[in-house]
Amino acid sequence: MTALPAKQLQPGEVGEICFSGPQIFLGYLGDAENTKKTVSSDGVCYTGDLGYYDNTGLHFSGRSKLVIKPKGYQVYPDDIANHITEKLKDRVANVAIVGVEHEMLQKE
Repeated sequence: MTALPAKQLQPGEVGEICFSGPQIFLGYLGDAENTKKTVSSDGVCYTGDLGYYDNTGLHFSGRSKLVIKPKGYQVYPDDIANHITEKLKDRVANVAIVGVEHEMLQKE
């Protein structure tokens, strides 16, 4: 990673939580590849956490690194689970989302 985040989102918009400053860690011990995926050359740490901010502060809403990619689309398991529980709340007690390989949905 070599660039700062593309844009700062508006209050209430969910996006990846990123930060910079002297608190950024030096990297993963013996794992330069994952360090490069997490901390940009500009010193921005991409946490993998999703969240939003408003006038009361920063709010955590999930993980971006837990993603299923059918046909190149990014599908977040938490979004699917939330949709199912919201739409079927009277008929579903628990939801678990699992990504499995599928011949027609493989990434091209």
